[in-house]
Amino acid sequence: MKLLITTILLAGLGLPGAARATATNTPAGNWLGTLEAGSAKFRLLFKISPDAAGGFTAKMDSLDQAARDVPVDGVTFQGQTVRLELKAIQGAFEGVLEPGGARMTGNWRQGPNTLPLVLERTAAAPASLMGPSAPPYRPPAYAKTGSYQEQEVTVGTGEWQLPGTLTLPAGQGPFPGVVLVHGSGPQDRDETIGPNKPFLDLALGLASQGIAVLRYEKRTRQYAARLAAAAGGLTVREETVTDALAAVALLRKADRLAPGKIFVLGHSLGGMLAPRIAAGDPRLAGLIILAGATRPLEDLVLEQVSFQTSLAGELPLAARNKIDDLKRQVALIKSLSPTNPPPGLLLGAPPGYWLDLQGYAPPAAAQKLTLPMLLLQGEKDCQVNPKADFEAWRNALAGHPATKLKSYAALNHLFMEVAGPGTGAEYQQPGHVAETVICDLAAWIKVH
Repeated sequence: MKLLITTILLAGLGLPGAARATATNTPAGNWLGTLEAGSAKFRLLFKISPDAAGGFTAKMDSLDQAARDVPVDGVTFQGQTVRLELKAIQGAFEGVLEPGGARMTGNWRQGPNTLPLVLERTAAAPASLMGPSAPPYRPPAYAKTGSYQEQEVTVGTGEWQLPGTLTLPAGQGPFPGVVLVHGSGPQDRDETIGPNKPFLDLALGLASQGIAVLRYEKRTRQYAARLAAAAGGLTVREETVTDALAAVALLRKADRLAPGKIFVLGHSLGGMLAPRIAAGDPRLAGLIILAGATRPLEDLVLEQVSFQTSLAGELPLAARNKIDDLKRQVALIKSLSPTNPPPGLLLGAPPGYWLDLQGYAPPAAAQKLTLPMLLLQGEKDCQVNPKADFEAWRNALAGHPATKLKSYAALNHLFMEVAGPGTGAEYQQPGHVAETVICDLAAWIKVH
């Protein structure tokens, strides 16, 4: 599950030593600040310009991720308070322009998190601040060039149709097919995080072994602004389930595919929701769950944030207060009633989102399924607990026919090898889904 920009970011610090522009009592200009999470640091540059109407427009660069010109949807300047809203990533900065106009002190809010962030005016050109671009994606060694081809497709119909990519093995088929279902957050079709693209690895690796793979843009990415404007009606059905079922229907009708050999593979939140997806299509050939959580989602959010804050060592009072606020929101979620839901968002989602998940227990839902299931888990996963979550699957499905579970000692949440403990910081280092995972997936799919 992805939180914040690529991982959970905790303390915002001003960037010392930045070249400063002449201070003025206006937010117009370039503003630089840093977010830190343990060993991971992310520099943000806001570029604010006056517009013809007397207001302001802005764009944001995430310098260390080589993300340029992320649209800022709204800029307000009232009194000395500046607010910058970015709907595409559900983020916002709000701060006070200090006397002299050289510094803004405030908070960055994104999803369930509120983080202190200091921005300093800088005269440095954005290009000079941009860190090295992420290395270009290189296919893993197990992707056999010439053994597959890719074609663009559209998943679903109507106002929520999504662009996708179907990776087809060479040959006439008929081939088995797999739909890849994302984790949380506004994910792209490759489930890109930093320089890594685990869903593209899976697509190329499995297609090289004769299995077609469909991946697609997540609705919360493709239609971020529209969903943000109508967030009160969002549940996991709109976020994930409906589009996954539409993708299955598309694969079932695709040329050169075996309609009776269509599988769903869910990762992270997608794995958690996989039993609900399977309940919506009894004709699925099988279900694959990679790092699927079993416990309530709100508990996982609190656990992930608490773990990331622990990496920073002793916490300042402000950070401890934020954890206490998260605990308060978790308690509110657990006490939600459909008859009297509170206004606003809880952990970045509307009350209806959490009400829809009340009582959903993924292992219990999986027990009701009769189709074959494969569950895989990395033992260095810092987002889904290998003991608490994976063992819950194991215990619930102990007597279930045609079910296989396997864990990997050296793999993290992305099913990539990690030399030390997994903390999430390693997501910024290029890697690939381990070949042994590709082989295990292909072997299981071919016999079911």
